[in-house]
Amino acid sequence: MAAVFKHFENSKAVPELDRYRDRILSFDSISDCDYSVTRNIEQAVSPLRLQQLKRRYGDIVFPLDLPDNDNRYIGDFLDGDHLETYVSNTFGFTARNSGYFWYPYRGYSGWHTNSDKAGDRVYLVWAQEDNKSFFRYQDPHSGEIITQWEKAGWQINHFHVPERGLLWHCIGSYTNRISIGFRTLRPEDLVDDDEEDYPGLHGLHTCFVGDRWNVLPNRDSFIDLVDLSEFLVGKEPIVVAHEEIAWKARHDPRTALDARYQKCDYGYPGILAEGVANPYHLKYRMVDGKHRLAKMTLETNIRRSPYYILSRDEFLAAMSMGKPG
Repeated sequence: MAAVFKHFENSKAVPELDRYRDRILSFDSISDCDYSVTRNIEQAVSPLRLQQLKRRYGDIVFPLDLPDNDNRYIGDFLDGDHLETYVSNTFGFTARNSGYFWYPYRGYSGWHTNSDKAGDRVYLVWAQEDNKSFFRYQDPHSGEIITQWEKAGWQINHFHVPERGLLWHCIGSYTNRISIGFRTLRPEDLVDDDEEDYPGLHGLHTCFVGDRWNVLPNRDSFIDLVDLSEFLVGKEPIVVAHEEIAWKARHDPRTALDARYQKCDYGYPGILAEGVANPYHLKYRMVDGKHRLAKMTLETNIRRSPYYILSRDEFLAAMSMGKPG
């Protein structure tokens, strides 16, 4: 049985973490935020409180779903793309930043489950003092309440929110505590246009006669990327070496330098089709992600990244004949 929770100390290998800590602690909204302690921290995160919540509500997805159940400062004000890449590569899942959190003295996040979005959760945690802050959870198998006290400095908390069952957890701090959160990026997130910070699936992948990228002999065709959503649900991204990918700026990534290049976030996985004709005769043909791959090629040393993979049959099923009108 896989471990429910893992704790890693001495995490200074993560790039530039002290810079993030300093920016969070010096950010204007931190000093101006309306922080107050309205209850005893141990009452908010006690085993007795957990039993009361389970009997009354059954599930608490977010700590803020209940009044007086969270008094930390929640921010989303830093550019952390390279941290998403670090977490993705280190822990083997495609990570999306879920927020920046400051727990002052007697700060807490009460019992909750995050059950709306199953998958991995990673928190890069900094504590000012030894054994003054903790992550507490109930083992979903044994029912045991386990408290992980944290050391001064940087460390990592990693746990998995199950598809079935509930992982109840909470956090408390008697010192300055910073955490930077990440969760699994799910396929349905890519088509959730209600969230402004997601790129969403939009645009076309063209397969026109005469441009070397046509798939059907002497027939123009295209894929509206929105139509791919049904093929993505349930898939997990896999890491692919860029040298195995045929993409439309492969000959010169500088041809992708436009407004979309400037805005793109390579922390989000692209989409590839396996076994589909391409002018480079490579295993994978890129369907979505040209600007992200161009940015990784021109600006970073990243040469492997996660992608959703379509089969040839799925690629053909999504195609429309002719040219978009």
